[in-house]
Amino acid sequence: MDGALRSLQQRMASGNQSRYPWRWTLERLLRGLSTERACSADAFRECWLIGQIALWNQALRPARLVLTEFEPGKLCLRSYDDRDGFGAMYRGGSGNEIDGSFLMAWLPRQHFCIHEVRVHDRMHVERLSFVASFIVGPAPNLHRVVLRPRYRLEPEGGFLEAFGPPQCLRDLSLSNVHITDSIAPKVAEVLRANASTLHTVALVGNQLSPEAACTLLLALVACEQLRDLSLQDSTDSSACDAMAELFRSNRALQKLTLVGLGKAGMTCKHFDSSDRRRVCAHCLKDMFAALGSVLCFQDLTLVSTPIKALMGATLARFLKRHHSIVTLSLEGCTVDSEGAVQIAKALSTNCTLEHLRLPDCTLEGDVVTKLCSAIAANKNLKNLVLPEFFTSSRTIDEGGPTLDLLKRVCAGRVYFPLSVPLPSFVSPALAEGLSCASKLKICHWGIVSDVVFAMYASMSLNSSLQCLHVDYMGGAETGAESESLLNALCVALTACGRFHTFHLDLHRSFNDFEEAIPLAEIFNALATNPRLRKLSLTVPRLDQKAAQLLSLFVPQCKRSLVELRIKSCDAIPEAAFSVVFAMVTKNMFLSKLTLRCTAWDDVVRANAVLDDALERNLGLLNKAARFVMSMDSVGGPGSLANERSCATAFDELWNTAALSEHLVTLSGKREHEVLQDVTKARCYLQENYMVYAGVVQASVVCEAIDGSTQLDVLNADCWRAIVQYLKLSDVKASVL
Repeated sequence: MDGALRSLQQRMASGNQSRYPWRWTLERLLRGLSTERACSADAFRECWLIGQIALWNQALRPARLVLTEFEPGKLCLRSYDDRDGFGAMYRGGSGNEIDGSFLMAWLPRQHFCIHEVRVHDRMHVERLSFVASFIVGPAPNLHRVVLRPRYRLEPEGGFLEAFGPPQCLRDLSLSNVHITDSIAPKVAEVLRANASTLHTVALVGNQLSPEAACTLLLALVACEQLRDLSLQDSTDSSACDAMAELFRSNRALQKLTLVGLGKAGMTCKHFDSSDRRRVCAHCLKDMFAALGSVLCFQDLTLVSTPIKALMGATLARFLKRHHSIVTLSLEGCTVDSEGAVQIAKALSTNCTLEHLRLPDCTLEGDVVTKLCSAIAANKNLKNLVLPEFFTSSRTIDEGGPTLDLLKRVCAGRVYFPLSVPLPSFVSPALAEGLSCASKLKICHWGIVSDVVFAMYASMSLNSSLQCLHVDYMGGAETGAESESLLNALCVALTACGRFHTFHLDLHRSFNDFEEAIPLAEIFNALATNPRLRKLSLTVPRLDQKAAQLLSLFVPQCKRSLVELRIKSCDAIPEAAFSVVFAMVTKNMFLSKLTLRCTAWDDVVRANAVLDDALERNLGLLNKAARFVMSMDSVGGPGSLANERSCATAFDELWNTAALSEHLVTLSGKREHEVLQDVTKARCYLQENYMVYAGVVQASVVCEAIDGSTQLDVLNADCWRAIVQYLKLSDVKASVL
């Protein structure tokens, strides 16, 4: 244990213990771990720590820390996310916040395989300034720092010094961290120190004053490699001027996210004292004109921004003049009819925009019809994401032209979410909407009638459904009605079985006539879906029978399933938890699983054990990904230090969607390109199967003494007779 650890312990011992109540010492946290052992990561080998992640996580859990291998050979050190409703004590962490903060700053300096630090715990953020004075030396491989506590807080000025002096940061994200005028210069110093490497900066929820915003924006001017910037509006024209200067000096910016632009008005130099607090057309025009000078800029996102006539005209002008724009996202914005008209006109003439996203927006008037008309005229617009609509909305009530555009002219190009509470009758317009929606949320309760069956019958005709959410609150008066409703649901699931996300909420659905959760029938219907990527299940109580049905269903979806979420509205029995744990252990492709319940003890017990099992599965997924990615590297798979274990992992996961999705994230390639890489790696493994299995050596030289040809019956088909019965994991490594 080095001097920094001893210095921290001495200061804590001599300080006021009541000020920093703690139960865990650093010795107890690090007991049994090789803290003196240096990092062994290099270009060809992974660090020894990766093989001991489970042991380290058991020791780090009391400090509310966890290590995750987010990429092959690269670790992320993060505090437990307290934004999930379980608070800072989540998953058994009840220890000393100073220990956790210190380790978050100290471990990246000891292990260069730690490339990312994510701080979600509010107490850890508050203690970073305290431990910063004990840290010596840089963390040369720390590429990403994310501070995102649930509640906004104002840390002391030196909170970033705990990770400094880092001069290799690529990503810096500060959310819900109040950056005052006194802290802003210190944050600006960090930005300037990493100017040559910073690619992504997010400053959201910082309550920036105009002076602080200008300080940070002018510091970003020096970041010539900045590609992705997220910023909360500072409501001042000086900040707009500084942002325009940033755009004029930057030639690498590709993506910009502005939160609350002009939402509260602007304190502007173009207004007199009696006409302030409204959006200034001059500032917006100058800012977007400067943004248009960045030739490689492609992605603009506006969050919580009123899109009225002025903002709509500004965006329309930008879309018409900036011909490299590819994506425009308006998230949580209010779009009125005048603003929509301006944007629709621009979409009709713009030839480069491919994606228009309007999630969680409030659309006034006939905005949907105008936008759909524009997408029908612009053949280059590949994707339009609309906000969620209800059956009582104008779009569904009027139906007709808008739904006709969605179903015929824009088929496959519009993401149309529809929320359907149980209606009094299924009108022709609603039936048409059910048959063309991309996302359906069906929430029905009360007496089961012909309306429910008509609704499911209309849904069965949907060929473009991507996401289905069924919230069944019960209402069947007899067992026959319940069975009929279940049959209607299963028929619909089978008929439109191409969706990739399914959420089933049954926690309020059972009465005296339904003695068991009908999961078997629903799982049988879902098993016919070859594209099911994400399954979310909410049940009244996850008992042993329900867990067993789930454990039988998951292996059937090995090729497609990526993420599983389970929520029990009651305590989980030990027997049910054992079944879930065995399911995760056996199905090694499953590395994304969330288990929630209302009982606090069950949460702590379940997640502490499941985390370790899921981490092992994630490690296997990374090894398989490393094997595929090595096909394009110098030396191929033979350059891997753990070649056989990577080949074994790939042999287990090569035909899973989990591996394909992970490779898409790591490589940035499209899914069809990743599938080509997987096929290439699979062919390589087949050709070298007997070598990996230890049946033959990498090269064999046979010298015939009597002139005959040795091994004349050994041909290219011999290994195929073996591979159909064995996996590499079935062959013991000791035979090599």
